[in-house]
Amino acid sequence: MAAEPAAAADWQPWAGQSATAPRAIFTSGANDQGALLTCDADGHLAAVLSLKPASLPDQLAKNAYMSRDESAKISVGDSDISEARLTVVPAQDVVQTSKHSVAAKVFNAAVRGEALKVSMKRAGEIDIVLPTPNDTFKAFADNCSKKRAPSTES
Repeated sequence: MAAEPAAAADWQPWAGQSATAPRAIFTSGANDQGALLTCDADGHLAAVLSLKPASLPDQLAKNAYMSRDESAKISVGDSDISEARLTVVPAQDVVQTSKHSVAAKVFNAAVRGEALKVSMKRAGEIDIVLPTPNDTFKAFADNCSKKRAPSTES
């Protein structure tokens, strides 16, 4: 029987973000691999995933002068595997993407409660079940969807 992937702790707004309309949220907990989701002014998602269990704020606070792109295979639950290019930041032990379609897989993994799996030849694997969406996650989703929605004002 295969081991279950680790589950991250909870969703919290990033430092300085409004709890009622955050544009950046992350999974708390230093004992699990985690995720950071961000939403730009146009409602496009970006994501950061940790390669090892650690506090994401602590990881991202490290100076990182080098990064490299790497091919990755990404799946959510039993869905088809997608291929994408991710940026690996070795000094921070994270991978990141600013491609909305890839970040949406991270978002959808949390919404569905399904395991997110990312496989990379050099950087390794991420196998995580993200926390269930809480009020912070729902506020983030609502805020981002409003930014993507076309304006109806004249």
